[in-house]
Amino acid sequence: MSVPISHDQCSALLRSIPAMSFMPVNDVRVSIAEIGGRTRMTIQSIFPDASAMEQLTAMGMEEGLKQSVGQIDAILAEDAAART
Repeated sequence: MSVPISHDQCSALLRSIPAMSFMPVNDVRVSIAEIGGRTRMTIQSIFPDASAMEQLTAMGMEEGLKQSVGQIDAILAEDAAART
């Protein structure tokens, strides 16, 4: 079971972890929509300022996100197979 938490709660949680306290926090918005019988997922990252974006980019956030998103098809295929 997952429980949604607010941005402020998430920020406080991350900042309570010593290794994470130096990391800037950004908002991520994910939308999923059906378009012409296909599914489009849009991911929008919103940073408090350019410095935060540059720091997270330098830490590999973009590459990590690409790798994670690249696994979605396989995860959905496994989930579909498990339901049949």
